[in-house]
Amino acid sequence: DYDVSVIEIQHDNPFEGHLNVRNTILPSECNSECCGVCEGTVISIAGWGRTQAGTIPTYLQKLNQTIVNHAGCGPFWENEITDRMFCVTADFYDSCDGDSGSGILLTDRVHQVGYVSFGR
Repeated sequence: DYDVSVIEIQHDNPFEGHLNVRNTILPSECNSECCGVCEGTVISIAGWGRTQAGTIPTYLQKLNQTIVNHAGCGPFWENEITDRMFCVTADFYDSCDGDSGSGILLTDRVHQVGYVSFGR
């Protein structure tokens, strides 16, 4: 909860034109209760966290996951997920140690809807 900040710059993006660097679009006012992160929405997470083998990856890792309701998070998250968070699930895969702070994007890879707080 509340462990992110946004810096608004008044000038053009200094990285504009660099390969693999681009702006992201943050959520603006939304017309629905879930603001684009509704149950069933598929999102993308990318990070440099440890792999299933416990090693630090050589390449950026990416995983698509589906947003589930809080009850779908399972008993090991029940006291950690707040109303300001959403929970995702994917068969046998998850964000991991080192992924915290990584962006969570809609699968269009442009609209950022959150960031990784923790995983197992």
